[in-house]
Order: sequence, then structure tokens, then C-alpha cells
Amino acid sequence: MDSKKGIPAGRLAACAISFSEEIMELDDGKLNFYINTDFDVDSVFGTNVCTAENNDWLNVYANYDMVAGEVCDTLDISLHRGDGSEEELSYPVNAAEKEALLQKMDEYCMEQTGMGLKEYAAHCMADSPQWQPTM
Repeated sequence: MDSKKGIPAGRLAACAISFSEEIMELDDGKLNFYINTDFDVDSVFGTNVCTAENNDWLNVYANYDMVAGEVCDTLDISLHRGDGSEEELSYPVNAAEKEALLQKMDEYCMEQTGMGLKEYAAHCMADSPQWQPTM
């Protein structure tokens, strides 16, 4: 299914947020962070992947808008089903979750790049032709 569905569920605790893999720069001016799913994703996202009944799994991503200088309003979730199908979902983050994500993104960015999140975002925008002023 191509359309993104909103997920009515619980809340994402700050202690559950951790990242891995490379910070990706997206074409739309965002930095993309892969969120580790080593917490009870079913209780947070309302899915059914923490079970022996299926072989489903999630990939969860948080994005940072470099132009706006803030965490995006939703997490992007790819639900991979054991039968090979995929479904794109979204999870709306509240203010507390955004603050926790921002802090964790900043820490992870420092760990991965040696720069804080804002500094790294400025560096990425300066190096990307699409963010250069036109003459």
C-alpha cells in the first residue's frame, strides 16, 4: 500500500530513542535518522510485529528539517510484512517527543560527525548545490 496511514497508539519514551546507521541527507532538505526498534514498537505504534505469529518488522525514521531547524512532525515507518508486502505509516510526534528527538539527534550527530546538529545541518546545506543562492 502506497498511502501513509496515521497510527493511533501510545507515546515514544525518550529512553527508547536511539539511532544507528549513517545520517542520510535527503533531497528535500532533511536529515534522516534511523531509529533502533529495540523497544516495544507494538505498544508505541499500534502494530503487531512483536509476536511469533508473523515475520513482520518495522523500519522507523525521524527527520530533521535543515531549513526550518526543527524535528519534523511525524516519524516515517515502513512496515515490512513476512509475505513480502510493505506498508508506509506515519506516527505524529508531540512536543515532548520532538524535544527528546532533537536532543538525541544532536548527541548522535556529534558522535558521528564531530559536529552538533545545527552545525552539521549548516555544513550539509553549504555543500549542497540545491541550497546555494542563485545568481
